[in-house]
Amino acid sequence: MLFRSDGWRLDKIFEAAESSDVYIQLNLLDMSSFAYNWDAVDQNIFNSILGGPCANRWCFITDTVARDYNKQLWRYIIARYGYSTNLVSWEFWNEVNEIQWSEPLFSWNDLGNWYQDMYPFVESMDPNNHMMTSSVGSRQTHDQSFFAYSQMHIYPTSGVSTNISDMISDYSQLVREVAPDKPNIIGEFGGSSTFFDGTMPDDTTGLHIHNALWTGIMNGLATTPLNWYSNIFYFRGTDKTYYPDWWKNYKAIGRSEERRGGKECRSRWSP
Repeated sequence: MLFRSDGWRLDKIFEAAESSDVYIQLNLLDMSSFAYNWDAVDQNIFNSILGGPCANRWCFITDTVARDYNKQLWRYIIARYGYSTNLVSWEFWNEVNEIQWSEPLFSWNDLGNWYQDMYPFVESMDPNNHMMTSSVGSRQTHDQSFFAYSQMHIYPTSGVSTNISDMISDYSQLVREVAPDKPNIIGEFGGSSTFFDGTMPDDTTGLHIHNALWTGIMNGLATTPLNWYSNIFYFRGTDKTYYPDWWKNYKAIGRSEERRGGKECRSRWSP
């Protein structure tokens, strides 16, 4: 769970991003520390086992002491990284809906109340007014209308090459319905957990990358869908082969945007 003694690693990531013209959506809370690793030793500083205020996962959302502790943590993170013009946004949660499978007290209403408290807090702490967002997966939706943009994550369980276009088209419509007056993105896409090694057995040409990028743009998303498995560009299959040609799909998108006048969007922002 962000943020412990290895915070210097994130410093280095920001330094690398700033030198390479890369922009960061900084995730503040990951569902894995609550949904899957709550009881693991040294995983969640809010767990009472580690001296935190919470005996169960959902206490983090409903308990005022836990909320105040989290505000202190976020205040520090905002002070440390809010300076950066390469910070796009604060992402409150990564796939918060996944907590419901392991926490019977999960409530969308409770989460909405938590957002309504944390949003103005972050707004008051950030002098540079970075955007705010949060994410869900598994076709779960919740009110994201007060965020700067809404997002969802998708992972086909099979047929990633052939099904990704239909899924992104479907999810594009779904995420627009969550916040119809805001920009929408697919914050993650890729194969299912069976593809964690990056082999993508049903795609040896990068077709799913091509189809995902263009389907997202043509369905009116604010950005191309963001690929989760960066390793598929580098070491694929049992022979750990490097496939640099898959990057050409991004180059084609960039050229298309430049032709229709998007070049000015690539200029560096300054406060």
